[in-house]
Amino acid sequence: MIKEPGTFISKMEAALNARNYKFGHGFVDYYDKYSLNGKVGLFEKPKEFEYQKEFRFSIENGLNEPIILNIGNMESYSQVFNTQDIVKGLKLEVTNITKIFIKK
Repeated sequence: MIKEPGTFISKMEAALNARNYKFGHGFVDYYDKYSLNGKVGLFEKPKEFEYQKEFRFSIENGLNEPIILNIGNMESYSQVFNTQDIVKGLKLEVTNITKIFIKK
C-alpha cells in the first residue's frame, strides 16, 4: 500500500517525463452500466467496482508491450500487507488526491 501517494505520484511523473511519455493519472470514475450512453474511457469502470477506489496511470508509449520505470526504493512511503489482514478489516482511506493532470 502506498502511504504517501504524493511521493509515489511525483516519482512516477519524474520517471515518465524523463522518457518523454505522454501520460495521465487520476481516480477512476464509476458509472451505472445500465444507463451508460456512450464510450467508456480509460478512467471509467462499472459502479459495481466502486469499492476499489482505484487510481490509475495511463501511459502512451506507442507499443503494445509493458514498460519498466525506475522510481527507486519505495520502502519509506509504502507498506506490504498480508491479503488476509486487508480482507479482515484494514480500512483504506483516500485523502487529498484528485485527477491531477494530463501531460500532452
